[in-house]
Amino acid sequence: MQDYIFYDNHKVSYIVNGQGQPLFFIHGFCEDKSIWNSFQWPFVKQGFKVVCIDLPGFGSSQIVAELTMKKMAEIVKAIAEKECGRERIILVGHSMGGYVSLAYGAQFGRDLRGLVLFHSHPFADTSLKRENREKSIRFIQQHGHERFVGQLFNNLFSNKNVEKVEIIVNQLTEKAKAYSSEGIIHAQKSMMNREDQTSVLKRAEFPKLFLAGKEDTTMPVQEYVSKIEQFENCTILLLDAVGHMGMFEAETETQQALLDFCFFCNQRG
Repeated sequence: MQDYIFYDNHKVSYIVNGQGQPLFFIHGFCEDKSIWNSFQWPFVKQGFKVVCIDLPGFGSSQIVAELTMKKMAEIVKAIAEKECGRERIILVGHSMGGYVSLAYGAQFGRDLRGLVLFHSHPFADTSLKRENREKSIRFIQQHGHERFVGQLFNNLFSNKNVEKVEIIVNQLTEKAKAYSSEGIIHAQKSMMNREDQTSVLKRAEFPKLFLAGKEDTTMPVQEYVSKIEQFENCTILLLDAVGHMGMFEAETETQQALLDFCFFCNQRG
């Protein structure tokens, strides 16, 4: 079921499928809620109420000026209150969606039953990463976002999966071309200016799951794993022959890992 809320007078779109324990999926940069279209159904069939959100500037959601992770977390909270009342949720965030999920944990940690970082991490941008984001913003301002997204998705998959995912890459690229440069730049700035959220994982009592591709070129996986494995109640799954898009590159494996995690969260109460 398609629905929406208004945040600062801007429309934010989302869909709800199924009934039961609330499970929220948050997409990544230059994606939208449709990235979970096929991925979500095993969870619906297993008795979860699945909510997939379009973050501002993507999908059917309007642009929110001066976008921050805190604002996006507030949007997720507003939708959770509308759809689930005071019931605690399990939150799954892909890439940028993981940053949003961590911001949610920082503000509303008591409302979480579990947190999944899906090709994401709690660390702030390095100086080099910030510099690269600034270069991307300047490129979009000078050349438009279509050329930018034309190069984006090819780099997110393992080289071993290039032929298998060619259609998916084309679909993601064409969708991203329909967004606006303004919305993409707002999202880049929100990532560039986000805070380090390791404290969220350190103090949180709820279970955490960290899913990472061994061939993810967008983040130094081994370096991050060595830090994340120090946190309590945190399960780590490293995926062979997978880059940054496990929901496509290893759909069955990641679905099963998430289902196991969700059932574990429910058993803990």
